[in-house]
Order: sequence, then C-alpha cells, then structure tokens
Amino acid sequence: LSEIKAAEKRIRSFSQKLLSVREEEKSRLSALLHHEIGSMAVGIVAHLNAAEADLKKKDFNRALASMKECRRLFIQSAKQFRKAAIELRPPDLDILGLRAALQQHFLRIRSKACLDIRFTDRTGTVQISPDIQTLLFRTAQECLNNIIKHARARRAWLNLSVAHGQVRLSARDDGKGFDVNRLTEPRKHLGLRAINEMAAALGGSLDIASKPGCGAKLVVKIPLTQTLNGRNNG
Repeated sequence: LSEIKAAEKRIRSFSQKLLSVREEEKSRLSALLHHEIGSMAVGIVAHLNAAEADLKKKDFNRALASMKECRRLFIQSAKQFRKAAIELRPPDLDILGLRAALQQHFLRIRSKACLDIRFTDRTGTVQISPDIQTLLFRTAQECLNNIIKHARARRAWLNLSVAHGQVRLSARDDGKGFDVNRLTEPRKHLGLRAINEMAAALGGSLDIASKPGCGAKLVVKIPLTQTLNGRNNG
C-alpha cells in the first residue's frame, strides 16, 4: 500500500511539473503573438490607413511608399508565424525523420549564429518511435538555444547513436560552462527540466556535466522499446 501511495505521489508531482512547463510554453507563445506579431499587425493597419489617406489626396508616391512598407511588414509577420509553427512541431520531423530534421535545424542555426555545429548519426537503420524522436529533437533544440544564448561557444558537437537497446543523444560545447547546481532553481532552465521529465516518462535519463570555464556536456538516453504513454514498441 505504501508503494502504491508513493507511486501516486510521484505521478502527481510529474503531472504538476509538466503542467508548469506547458504553461511556460503557452506564456512564451502568447508573448510572441502579442508583442511581435501583434505589433506588426498594428503597423500594417497604420500603413494601410496612411495609404488610404494619401490616395484620397492623390499623393500617389506617398501612398505607394506606405503600401511597400505594408507589404514588408506582412512578409515579416508571415515569417514569424512560420517560425512559431516550426517551434511547436517541426514538419521535417514527420516528413523526413529525425536525422534530416536535425540536419535542417542545424542549417537554419548556422545561417543565423556564429556557431560551428558538428553532427554525427550512428543509428543506422534502427527504428525510433515518434515519441522518442520528438524528445531527441527537442533536446537538441534546447541545447543549441542555450549554447547560443548563454555559452559564448564557438563549436558544438552532437552525436546520435544506439547501443544496448538504448538511443543516445549527446551534446557538448566549448563555451563558458555553468554551475549545474543552479538547474534546480525555481523558474530557471525550464526547458532542460522539461526534457528531464519527458526522458523519465520514457524510462530514460538525462545527465548534465559542466562547470564554469569548461564548457558543458548533456547526454540523454532512452530505451528503444518505450513510448510516452507506456506502450511497448518491441
């Protein structure tokens, strides 16, 4: 009976943590829609109103300039929507699979950030369930986001492999490193904490090693026979 109660307590704790992470993601998406895309929509309306006023005055040059600016803002808004959609669920993952989705993501990052990303994939023809693919992609995504924002790294190495019935993703960088003990601080590193909870739900583990001045290394391991809802793939 005590074991059942302990299990129920762990389940409640896990559910609360997932809820916290989901709410954080909702807040982030809400901020994107409100501040970035919302402000662009206001700008588009303002330029359309200006163009309408200039047309009534038969000032066609100014009206044309307003229309061009309106088009620029509209294109920018469309790009922001696409970026948000990709962050929520990368289409490459469903269409092309994990390896190609990761490669495409790395290409996008290389085009925007001064980071040399070196990726190796040693999974061969092993079949990886969609749940695990999603977790591995999110892990790589979160690692690179943190490296770009905080690590001041020049290089990052990511390796995907399979051994002893487990799929393994490792990521390391040559950045400034950090104090691993700070990962437990409230409202800090929610992305990594979410990955840790998802890895545990899949029967896996997340290990992080780092110290100031020595870069960081993250390793996530997941049994290939697990899915998020506990079904066996074997």
